[in-house]
This record gives sequence, C-alpha cells and structure tokens, in this order.
Amino acid sequence: MKRYGNTWSDLRFPTLFFAALALLVSSMVVLVRSDELTERLLVGGFIALLVFGLPMLAIAPTMLFEIVIDDTHITHRALGRYVLSRKRIEDLRSAEFAAGGWGAKLKFRDGTAIRFLGAHLGILYELKDHLERVSPPSTSFD
Repeated sequence: MKRYGNTWSDLRFPTLFFAALALLVSSMVVLVRSDELTERLLVGGFIALLVFGLPMLAIAPTMLFEIVIDDTHITHRALGRYVLSRKRIEDLRSAEFAAGGWGAKLKFRDGTAIRFLGAHLGILYELKDHLERVSPPSTSFD
C-alpha cells in the first residue's frame, strides 16, 4: 500500500519561509512607522499575522487529504481514515496532472473523478509514476 499526500516535512520549507517573511515585513513596519511604539507593534503584529496566516490557511488543509493505492484500489481519504471515494485501478481511464503541480484529476470508467489538490510537486510525480506502472495500458496520462 502506497500513500500520497502532504506531510509536515513537505510543508516545513513554506512554513519557515512565510514565518521569516512575516518577521521581516513586520519588523520593517515597526521600525519605519512614526507612531507610538504600541501602535507600531500592533500594526506590525497584524501584518505579520496576515503575511504568515493567509498562506498557511491555504496550504495547511492540503495535509488533510491523501491518495492510497493498494494492489487493486485507489482510495481518496480525509484525515487518514475517512474514505471519500474508492475505485478499482482497472477502472482508471485517464489521469491529468495540472501544470505547476497544483493537483491531479483521476477519471474512471463510470464517469466519476477523484480530484487531489494541493499536493507537493514531488508527490505528484511519484503518484504519476506509480499509476503508470499499475494502471491498464489504455489509461491516458497528461
């Protein structure tokens, strides 16, 4: 059984990057503004919260979902345990991997699809390689 999805180690760099950026921007605001110190600190803290918080609100939810591939099925899970959908590998008809690594869309014989959004680009490459090995020869990959 192989699992594909973001982990804390995948998000370590973006988290540190946005934390450093938030610290830098808020420090500049505190140093440059000519208001009282308390007001500068409040504005700087608010800006730090925005610079760090907004990207994290967009990135962190990607850790909630994963694709699990075993010998016969592709399973889309939430929180590692709740099955959102489960399809047989032999029913996979096509797999589209978005430009820039924003996600994958797996389409099946019955017309349904599994959308896997926000995965790290390396994870998408691994997923594509695995699916190419285990899926039917008629499956198309984009």
